[in-house]
Amino acid sequence: MTLRLKIDMERCAGHGMCALLAPALIDLDRWGFPVLSPEPLTAEAEARSGRRAVRGCPAAALRLEPVRTPHHSQ
Repeated sequence: MTLRLKIDMERCAGHGMCALLAPALIDLDRWGFPVLSPEPLTAEAEARSGRRAVRGCPAAALRLEPVRTPHHSQ
């Protein structure tokens, strides 16, 4: 299953733990708030890193969502 990181900016307090736990996936803006790539996490290592960031978020503002792919019929 392909996953994508999502953030609830209303919950985020800008602690920056997510970027420390998943530096390849999450950058911080100049105020310390996360900037996430819209790209899905395609490698298992990325998914593990994303799960680590979700678990480590003190504000519980991060989540992983499955990427919906359209079904093509023939």
